Amino acid sequence: MISIIIPYLSGFKELKNCIASINKQKIMSEIIVVNDSGKELILNDEINIINNNNTMGAAYSRNIGFKKSSSETVLFIDKDTVFQTNCINNLLKKINYFDIVFPKIVYENGRVMHPVGKEKVFPQISTCFMITKNSVNKLDELFDENYKIYLEDADLFLRARIACLKSLYVSDAVVVHTVKKYYNGKRFYLENKNLLYGIIKFSGINKKNIYHPFHFHSLFKNFICAVFNFDKFDWSHYNRSLNNYKKFKLLFRKHKRIIDKNRLILFFYFFKGISWNVVNIRKIMHKKNSFQK
Repeated sequence: MISIIIPYLSGFKELKNCIASINKQKIMSEIIVVNDSGKELILNDEINIINNNNTMGAAYSRNIGFKKSSSETVLFIDKDTVFQTNCINNLLKKINYFDIVFPKIVYENGRVMHPVGKEKVFPQISTCFMITKNSVNKLDELFDENYKIYLEDADLFLRARIACLKSLYVSDAVVVHTVKKYYNGKRFYLENKNLLYGIIKFSGINKKNIYHPFHFHSLFKNFICAVFNFDKFDWSHYNRSLNNYKKFKLLFRKHKRIIDKNRLILFFYFFKGISWNVVNIRKIMHKKNSFQK
C-alpha cells in the first residue's frame, strides 16, 4: 500500500489524466488530492479529496496531504504529469534501501526535465518523488510553507542532504510532464522572492559539496533573464546541460519569453521579491534559527 498525494490548483483534465495513469500502474494505492483551488472538485468516490479553506500553496497542500495519509510510503506527484508503465513499481523496488527515490521526468517532446548532471545524485524538484515517513521524521519539517510555491522543493532536498538522507535516481521509472502556456510574471516574482528567502535562511550553514540553487549568482542570473525576457523556468525549450557560456548565447537568439508584455514589468517583479524579504526579515531569521536548532 502506498499513499499518493496530488496538490491541485487548476487543470482538471490534466488531473484526470494523472489519476488515470496511476490506476494503470496495478498497485495498491491511496490517492489523496488536495484541492487548493477554492472551488468544488468532483472525482471518483475512491479518491480522497482534502479541501483547503483558502488557496494556501503547494507546500501547505503537500504537508496536509502527508499528515492525512495512512501509508508509511508516500509518493508526491504534480497533477500535470503522467506515469509511464511500471514507473511506481520500479520506485517501490528501491525505497526500502533509501530515504528518497525519484524517477526520470521528461517533457512530451522527449527532452529531459529532471534530473540533469549533479541532480542525479539528489533530487532538486518535487514534481515526483517517493519518501518514507520514517525518513521525514529525521527532518525539522517536510515542506517550508513560507515558500507557498516554487523552490519549496529545493529547500526540502537541501535540508534532506544536510540531514544525510540517502537518495536514489531510478532511471527506468519514467514520468511525462506536460507543458502549458501561461503568463509567468507572477512566477518570476515568486522565484526571486523564494530564492532570496532560501539564500538568507541557509546562510552560514555548511553546504559544502551540496548542489543547490540558493546562491546570489542564481539571483543575478534571474536578473539577466529579466533584461532579455528569457524564460529559464520552462526547460522544455533549451538544453539545461549546456555550460554557462552557451546558455548566455541563447539570450541573443529567438527564445521563449517570460511575458509577452513590456519586459520592464519584470524588474518590478524582481524588486518586489527582494522587498518581501526585507519586510519579512524577522520571520526569515526565526525560521533560520529554528532550522539550525
